Amino acid sequence: MNQFLHYFLCTLLFIPSLIFAQEEDRIFYEYIRLDQEDDPLNDILTKGGQFGQGVAAIGDLDGDLVTELAVGAPDDTAGAVWILFMEKEGKIKSAQKINMTQGGFSGELTPGGGFGSRIEALGDWDGDGNPDLLVGEPKSKTGVLAYGAVWMLLLNADGTVKNHHFFSGRTPGLFKYLPKDQRFGADIAALEDLDGDGLKEIAVGAPSDPDKYPGMVWILFLNQNGTIRETVQIGNGEGKFSGDLQTGDQFGISVESLGDLDEDGYGDLAIGAMTDRESGFDQGAIYICFLNKKGEVKSTEKIIRKKNGFTGFIENADHFGSSIANIGDMNQDSIPDLAVGAFRDDDGGKDRGAIYILYMKRNGSVKDNHKISESSRNFEGAFQNKYEWGWSISPLGDFNEDGRNDLLVNGNNHDQAGAAWMLFPSDWPTRLNQSGTWAQGAGKFSAADSARLYKNAETAADSARIDSMYDLSGYAPNNLVFLLDVSASMKKPDKLPLLQNAFTSLLTYMRPEDKISVITYSGKPTIQLSGVPASEQKKIVDEIESLKSSGETKPARAVKLAFEVAQTHFIPNGNNRVIFATDGGFDPNELDRALEKLPSKELPMSVFYFGKLPGFKILEMEEIAHKAFGNSSHITSGSVNQALLKEVKQIRLKTDENSKE
Repeated sequence: MNQFLHYFLCTLLFIPSLIFAQEEDRIFYEYIRLDQEDDPLNDILTKGGQFGQGVAAIGDLDGDLVTELAVGAPDDTAGAVWILFMEKEGKIKSAQKINMTQGGFSGELTPGGGFGSRIEALGDWDGDGNPDLLVGEPKSKTGVLAYGAVWMLLLNADGTVKNHHFFSGRTPGLFKYLPKDQRFGADIAALEDLDGDGLKEIAVGAPSDPDKYPGMVWILFLNQNGTIRETVQIGNGEGKFSGDLQTGDQFGISVESLGDLDEDGYGDLAIGAMTDRESGFDQGAIYICFLNKKGEVKSTEKIIRKKNGFTGFIENADHFGSSIANIGDMNQDSIPDLAVGAFRDDDGGKDRGAIYILYMKRNGSVKDNHKISESSRNFEGAFQNKYEWGWSISPLGDFNEDGRNDLLVNGNNHDQAGAAWMLFPSDWPTRLNQSGTWAQGAGKFSAADSARLYKNAETAADSARIDSMYDLSGYAPNNLVFLLDVSASMKKPDKLPLLQNAFTSLLTYMRPEDKISVITYSGKPTIQLSGVPASEQKKIVDEIESLKSSGETKPARAVKLAFEVAQTHFIPNGNNRVIFATDGGFDPNELDRALEKLPSKELPMSVFYFGKLPGFKILEMEEIAHKAFGNSSHITSGSVNQALLKEVKQIRLKTDENSKE
């Protein structure tokens, strides 16, 4: 490969901009996945056991100053919890299984009851120096009735159970209020001490049979011996809760302590309602509930799409709010932030799942947010359809000691036995050191430093890595129509010139069977290239490099023309796509009529948007892409190459097991 081109590609792929428009452009999520391929879990995980459905970082049990993990496997016979003793590098040192026959546990579990589907770190409840935990069993039966249950497991230093306490529909203080099929124990949260007795209060979600009730949350005031002293219900007409819940909302599917968010001296609570329909069918919601000393709700803020500062593009049936985790102060403003699961998000494929990071304000609204999913540019993990990532999330603390808080996420539908994901946020990108290996936690670096590092990284192995990333073998031929906004506002270096340079680099790797069309518009749309084979690189490059920005933005006629060109060069069983590149300087209503008829799943339109856009404008760009069956990508120097690669790698050839990337 030409040395200059190679260096240019390295620079585009891995050097971040000095100034980023959005938080998602600054943070990349590296990961360690724990599964049956890891010692000592290989050969001992139960096939179909759903290992990883419930996850929690519980603290140091064995005194080595490394946090242990608790991982649930609710379909392992009558359910199980694994205590994973960890090493600093993220490897598993040893594992202790807790079920009805192992780990010193003497409780009676219900087959199919879901023991381990959710887990919560409790801290040291009994004062013996060992962290303890809470485990949900939402389909636990008392007699013949399925009320649900919560188990408090008091642990020994070796991860076995010393003692346990049990709360269910038959527990005094609960039975007369708790209807059957309430799924009590669907999630659990250990709250800060509300009443000043030195003990944590326990919040328990009971989202109900979706066809019968809206769901509710219980606040349990406990005695030291594990008995219930007092309870408060939060729901429609209960606990001074003012929200308007509807049957089927599944209010209480997730609960999480917020600490004292509003600084009034009392702990607060976040509650998920993953099938709330206020913003769309089963899109979901979370409620920020500010509590008083009695555990009642003083005030409430509801977070859904386009409300209370949340700008995430939630779609129908995403189930936003399926899990909530207080991940501490991520943006250094002294306010705790949240990770919220949307376990049926369709990024990358059906029900693959996603997580939203919400930077919170003291009043319960959202200051900023970004998404982590298979399709987001800040994460390189991959899932299969119905992976349902984001069902459970736990704060991991600063596990790798790099100054950032980490996350633990479910992976129970991974392969046949399940998995758990450890996520480590770091500056984008991870820094390449002079030995050619990746070094975590190295921080930001200057452009001059980058040039020195990447010059030293010019090795055969490095070239192979770049070549592999751009390798299109095994992918369907591309029919790409670039619809480029060349209005005056696109002149800036981080807009049209950025895309021109990146596509010129990608072109080096494209094949003769790939067809390229370019249509520009400001006022009247103009066909610059039509169905040119990618092998005619000079012709394409010359045309792209000659583009100039001027005039105003009128996209409707241009979109229609782009689809006409795409249809002219349509490749059966190929990757036929329109890529609409713009900085959003137009009224999206102008496109509504065109988008009703032109795009389809066989001929989608993706949207590349540029510049620092306000939240409502970002939503407009994402909605256009959604209507057109395409992807939406915010284009920066750190994301442009990945966005382009995603477009050309959308469809694998039929010889591959998976038809979609």
